[in-house]
Amino acid sequence: MLQARLDAMEQDALTFDFWGAPGRILAAEPCEAHTHSDAPSEGALRIVQGCGYDPGNAAYRFHTAVNETTKHASAFVRFGHTNPFCDIRQVDGDTHKQDARAAVWNADVIHAHVDYLLQAKVGYKWRARPDQLVIRHYHGTRWQKPAKEQWPILNMLEDDLANVTLVGARLTLCELRPSRMEWLPIAVPVKRYRNMVRKERRPGPFRIAHSPTRAEYKGTMELLWAVDKLRGKGLKIDLVMIEGKQHGAALAMKADADLTFDSFWLGIQGSGLEAASMGQMVVAGDESVRDLYEKSEVGGCPYTFAGDRKQLTEVLERAVTDPKWYASEAKRVGTYVTKFHDYAAVAKRYEGIIQRVTKWENVETKKARKPL
Repeated sequence: MLQARLDAMEQDALTFDFWGAPGRILAAEPCEAHTHSDAPSEGALRIVQGCGYDPGNAAYRFHTAVNETTKHASAFVRFGHTNPFCDIRQVDGDTHKQDARAAVWNADVIHAHVDYLLQAKVGYKWRARPDQLVIRHYHGTRWQKPAKEQWPILNMLEDDLANVTLVGARLTLCELRPSRMEWLPIAVPVKRYRNMVRKERRPGPFRIAHSPTRAEYKGTMELLWAVDKLRGKGLKIDLVMIEGKQHGAALAMKADADLTFDSFWLGIQGSGLEAASMGQMVVAGDESVRDLYEKSEVGGCPYTFAGDRKQLTEVLERAVTDPKWYASEAKRVGTYVTKFHDYAAVAKRYEGIIQRVTKWENVETKKARKPL
């Protein structure tokens, strides 16, 4: 009885306007989008998301995807300033802690990106109320670490004790706990990224973009070698190295390219998904990831595969010299990204996960809006 009275007092003291708060649409690209719904409706959920470091700029985009394409309302809380290239947030959890706490308390769904920092920072353990659904969203994979040392395995006991729903941004993460973790693909605004090409694309030679964030596993040196070799054969190629740029500037640079080489490790990632949205051919490696795609609902490797320096050189040469093949490869990965990673597709999948886990009624948005 005492706890119920204390909960009621806290509920009266903590309020957050999920549908009316500014910052429900966040974007680094040119954006004129607006929210799907500005008021609650039957089955609409209050969702709070949070993180410190936003891995691959995935969290702010997922927040926007929910608000732009569904009837639900997402609040996005971020702590610290650990990424100098993208600091986008709706609520600063350090300077507006009361708002962050109020959002967590009033939410139907607590969506914790990476870890439980959101709950811990505002004084809760996993959930603020027993009826809340908590979703832990895994993003990163530890370089050169065995499966037993990857985060979903290291955190397995806590996740199960907390009785949370697990989702993974990559198939490699879901493979670690196949009976517990569902795939929730990285969300990208396909149409808006595609529209950037008209503004940014300049005449000139074939351009290859690459983001050497971790050159040792992305294959940066192999890319440089391959481009030098092809230039030596007389092919005109510009190499666009994207590093140390704000997210919006990085997107603009990428929109001026014809092809993006993502990474030898982990296959297509955020950089490649952005490029595919822009209509580009995407090259990446990792046989294990290719195999996972082939066994998954995707039914095949969606990107152009190159597993080593030799294959990369061959693929790049053909992309430059065979326009018909280049166009088909670009179309293939673009179709994949639209089907699985566009804002509306990811948000719809998210609603399905919530519906299956909770059995709540009317979770699905009947007339979901396509992103602008």
